[in-house]
Amino acid sequence: MKAIFEKVRANEENSITAFCYQGPAFDAPFHFHPEYELTYIVASKGIRYVGNHISPFAEDDLVLIGSNVPHFWKNEKARGRHAQSLVVQWKEDVIHPLREFAGILALLKRAGRGIKFNAPFALTVKSKMEDLVNEKGLKRYLLLLDLLETLARQKKVTYLSTPDHTFTLSNDVHHRLKRVQEFVHDHYTRRITLAELAAQVHMTEQSFSRFFSKAMQKPFFSYLNEYRVQVAARILLESTTPVAQVGYETGFESLTFFYQQFKKYKHASPLQFRKMHNA
Repeated sequence: MKAIFEKVRANEENSITAFCYQGPAFDAPFHFHPEYELTYIVASKGIRYVGNHISPFAEDDLVLIGSNVPHFWKNEKARGRHAQSLVVQWKEDVIHPLREFAGILALLKRAGRGIKFNAPFALTVKSKMEDLVNEKGLKRYLLLLDLLETLARQKKVTYLSTPDHTFTLSNDVHHRLKRVQEFVHDHYTRRITLAELAAQVHMTEQSFSRFFSKAMQKPFFSYLNEYRVQVAARILLESTTPVAQVGYETGFESLTFFYQQFKKYKHASPLQFRKMHNA
């Protein structure tokens, strides 16, 4: 993945940055930084990008991001909604290679793919993150160790980016990918053509196809179908909208293809998925 570099601003007193973000939307671009990052979503929902992975996020979403892994939280557009998150960032040398930290170091190594913790577990550590934000100095450091040890013991996690995915860092490519992501976000409900996307980034269709496949390690239309499925999954869980209507509303022109793609990414039919998660 290609993404823009972001410099994390740690002050002179603390080698660990911890803060509560509040605003109308998450305004950080698709970016990367050498610091590890733990993000807890207090309020907001939308689509989350980690490496070459895309999936929906909502309240109580807790994700650990490894060093230099590109990431981006894209809010859905809705009036009256606001975004709030708890964020902790730290450099690799904050955790020393001691035997006592073996579990934590193993966790941080796995974070190169991005690790998502389930919502019930996330709720149990929310207060630990709030304490981190409110403390500083040695207390903040000790709280971070305690939190990471708790995360390291959690076995039920979801890995986000694929294990073979690599990151090539380029601002030029980042801007092109960001333009594509924004275009998909705004137009996924209708038919999208390669010619439209190529025009957005001033490339030929053939060049765009090669560019996107290399950057994301998947063809554009695979990415688009996965995006649509993730949006459809969120609608299925949050509403009683008929399955067929969900398929058409998320840009699928054929119900057969919608069912096929949904099962490919969710390993269940739309109706089975709704019943499993609403039981």
